[in-house]
Amino acid sequence: MAKVALKTRAQGSTGWESHQIIDYNRIPSVGEYVSPTTMSGWFEVRIVVHCPFPDTDCDAEVYAVEANQRAVLARHDIARVGAG
Repeated sequence: MAKVALKTRAQGSTGWESHQIIDYNRIPSVGEYVSPTTMSGWFEVRIVVHCPFPDTDCDAEVYAVEANQRAVLARHDIARVGAG
């Protein structure tokens, strides 16, 4: 498990919101989508800062911007899968 310090912000916002350290199977990559919880929205990863130092609490800091889920699904043509 990779310990990630996730920082998120809304589209158009300049301030970052910090979340608790989150365990992911691996460190997310730029362009991927993450979610701080199973009930929250999607965020597109914009910056990944690896922290390979023994005195840090995490393996990486990830900065992600709020994404429109429907637009993402439409862009990848996933919205039509299973449709009539």
